[in-house]
Parts: sequence; structure tokens; C-alpha cells
Amino acid sequence: MTKVRLAVDVSLEIEDCADDTTDEEVLRCAEFLRSAELEVHGRDDAATATLRVTADGGTTELELTPVAVRGGFRFGVRHVGGTPHPELRAMEEHLNSGSLLRVLYGSGHAFNGRTLFRRNIGTAPFTNIEFGDFNGYSISEEKPTGSNDQQIHRNIAEPGDTSLFAWVVDQCRSGWLLCDDGNGEVADFLHLTAGGQLTAIHVKASASMSAGRQISLVPFEQLASQAMKNKGMMEREPLADRLRERLGEQGRPWSATWHDGVRASAADFVDALDRHRHDTRTHVRLVQPHLSETAHRRAKGHIVAHRRTVQAYRLRLLDELLNDTRQSIISNCHDLTVVGCR
Repeated sequence: MTKVRLAVDVSLEIEDCADDTTDEEVLRCAEFLRSAELEVHGRDDAATATLRVTADGGTTELELTPVAVRGGFRFGVRHVGGTPHPELRAMEEHLNSGSLLRVLYGSGHAFNGRTLFRRNIGTAPFTNIEFGDFNGYSISEEKPTGSNDQQIHRNIAEPGDTSLFAWVVDQCRSGWLLCDDGNGEVADFLHLTAGGQLTAIHVKASASMSAGRQISLVPFEQLASQAMKNKGMMEREPLADRLRERLGEQGRPWSATWHDGVRASAADFVDALDRHRHDTRTHVRLVQPHLSETAHRRAKGHIVAHRRTVQAYRLRLLDELLNDTRQSIISNCHDLTVVGCR
């Protein structure tokens, strides 16, 4: 334990182990943590981590310490600041069972509440990153408001919509664009160019709008998981058949669709996809504006200068996650691109 020090970030353990048997309360806690802003502070002389959880206008601070117990380790959890959020009341039990969070350390260790291990972090940078201009859009709002899926699709990119979904529509004003958001989705959007290139676009809102937000793994984990899970659905003919089947379901014909920036029919998108069924140019884009160009540039500079800072280590962890995701994606698609915030 004396070698474990400098907690730098957390990862959602649930992304690796969730299945149909996962406890619903664990899933609810994980979803809450995924939507909250998480900030980790560690000590360079100890394994204790202070986790700041900001949600619904309030902040709670928990102190997490690996402690040795019979047969292994567990988290010692202590409330040290703020008002406990109702969703965090059940968190201690799940932290202790090792089914919720993994704390990552600058010493190279990781601890999930039951297993403590040391890992070798890759050093190759992830280079397929673009930084988009989100001026005029709310990076913390994923989609427009609506009481049901039909209303959400109807409100996308309509006057007053400043969500990330509206940003995607603005960025894809040429060719065909279909919003597939909903149960059983292939991606949030499918973009088909006039030349036949198909791109699956996965979108996730940033948990923070602060200009000083730091690099973190959690905002990317769900996006990466979704992209890898759905990569096999990108073959043209099976995809067209799947979309026709979904559009045939009751309530599905309203799937929001645009052609050259103008509202169009989802069925026409599928017909256009079918006309390009022999084209193999497919791509995946992950839109996550939590990653700011400023934070990325600063952390990259630390790595180049061989500075062992928290931000340098976080960027190395993110690079590893995205490189692993890209390696998985290119088994079915041409490439993966990540879009951060300029």
C-alpha cells in the first residue's frame, strides 16, 4: 500500500461488468455518476482520494481510501464535505462491493473496491482529435427537451434549440442525416454524404461548462462502449434492413431526417443508403465537448516535457482508452474520430 499514491481520476467499473443480471440500483448509481461532474484530488504520499461529485446544483465530497481486509481490500468511505446527494446514500455499499468505481493513481495502480493492481499505461498519443466550435450551443445539453421521443425528434434544430443534437445538424448540412436516437439505436445520428461515405455519430453532453474543466475518462467511457457495441451494425445492407424494420415500428416514422439541411423523410434516407449499399467507406465520430483544446494542449505539453502531473497522467489514460476503442472500431469501419471543444 505504501507504493499506491496520487489518485488522479476515476473510471466507471460498471462499463466493464454490466450485464442483464446487474443490480438495478447499481445501474442507477452509475447513471447518476455518469451525468454528474466528477473531480478527483489525490495525495502524492498516500492512496486516499477525495471525490467531488457535483450534481443538481450541489456538491458532495467523499474520501475514498483502500483498506486491507481479510482476503483482499475494500474502500473506506467517509463523507468530508457538502450535503450528501440522495443518490449517493446507496453508493458506499456498491463502492465496497467493487461494482461501481475504479480509482486510478499516478503511481500506475488502480483500485475498484475489491482488487488492487498495477497497470502499464500505453504511451502512444491518440491523434484523431478535432476541436469543434460550439459557440452558440450548450455543451451540457445533449438533446432538446420533449415529453417523449417523438417530440424530441420534432424539436431538433428548431428555433431555440441549442443542444448538441442541433450542433450536429448544423455541421452536417450536406448529404443525408438521420437521427436514430432511441431504444435500439445504431448511433445518435447517421450521416451519408452524396459520395456515399457513411458516418455513425455518437453524442454525449459535457458534465461541466466551466472553461477550466479538466480531462477525465468518465465522459468518454459510455461513448466508447456504445461505439464498440454497435460497430457491427454498420454494414450497408443489414443496416438498411434494420432501419426499415425500425421505421415500420409503431411510432418510429417520425425519426428526424434532413437532406442538404432541409427536413426530409426517413424512408428516403434508407433508400439513399440502399443506393450506396456497395460503398464500404464507413467512419465513427464521438462528439464529447468535455475535452477542451486548452486542457488537451496543456496536458500534451506536460507529457512532452516529461512532467509527471495529474493532467499528463489523465491524458495518457484517455489516449489509451481511445486507442483501444479505435483498434476495435477499425475491425469493422475505416476509422474513429473524436470531436472535442475548441
